[in-house]
Amino acid sequence: MLFALVACAPDIPSPRERAATSDLGADVALERQLTAIPGVTAAHAALHTAFRDPLTAATSPAAASVLLVIAPDADRAAITVATHQLAPTATLAIVSGPAPPSSSHKPVAIAALLVVLAAAGVVAWRTRPTA
Repeated sequence: MLFALVACAPDIPSPRERAATSDLGADVALERQLTAIPGVTAAHAALHTAFRDPLTAATSPAAASVLLVIAPDADRAAITVATHQLAPTATLAIVSGPAPPSSSHKPVAIAALLVVLAAAGVVAWRTRPTA
């Protein structure tokens, strides 16, 4: 009986786990803000807020790292300034990525959609009730 009660007990996160969850949420928010900067094609952020362990009183310092992938023709200086405004103390790495692919698949997708619609029309015509 006691085993069943313990097995059903909810998992209570530790203060360190709660801080890590908060950091992950801040990572995602910062990545969204960074990808909104013109010329940035991808952004990855790793944030760690300062944490003081309530049991050992040990403190880990705050840290932040940002990796940006930018378009080849992007203004690197403007991106650096905007990034330092969003994350002033972050370690920043900027790499130039490949040019974004052209959207040449659109005509093929439209043609495929027309073929599917035509086939559906033929099936509907052949299976219609005749009275």
